[in-house]
Amino acid sequence: MREIFKHYRFRVLFKGALVLFLTSSFFASCKKDEIIIQESHFTICSQLKELQKNQPFVEKLSILYEESKVNNYETGYLLYPSNFEIYTFQKIQGIPNSATLSINVKDITQGFIHCHYTNLYPTFSGSDIKAIYDLYDLGLIQNADRFICGVVTPFGPAYLLKVANLEQFLSFSESNFEGAMNFRNFESNYNNNRKNL
Repeated sequence: MREIFKHYRFRVLFKGALVLFLTSSFFASCKKDEIIIQESHFTICSQLKELQKNQPFVEKLSILYEESKVNNYETGYLLYPSNFEIYTFQKIQGIPNSATLSINVKDITQGFIHCHYTNLYPTFSGSDIKAIYDLYDLGLIQNADRFICGVVTPFGPAYLLKVANLEQFLSFSESNFEGAMNFRNFESNYNNNRKNL
């Protein structure tokens, strides 16, 4: 299994609505001097530390990493709350040769992690970001502070995305995801500026 938890860096995206964690491996350790966002240092680091200690979660990321190297479709896991571990996992899978992932969420979720295979974006797609809003809008995210979205690729770091400020995220989402034209404009701008992430 790959060594987990290396140093990371992150960026605040979309006027403080989201935080993107870029890891040099699957995860990272927190360094107080690297945190320059409004959310408390304890909240971010405590969640990363919980994930680091959650062996099933780390194993799922490792599986996704391996699948990203051999599959021609996206795979992933929905993350549901659990009494015994941080999450229970529901496997999800896309269609071969298609950059999509069908998500059939049956209950309140705490996130989803997935992989992009070779020749797909090495980070989140615009649709990945919109999926967070769609889940929230459908009432399937109970606690946005705990919700995470992750993507793994065959090329390098894993990325974790968190809502940093729910109010700003909802405002951003309503402006960019409500209506097909708004989403197309967002996705076009996002794709053109992706290299700056």
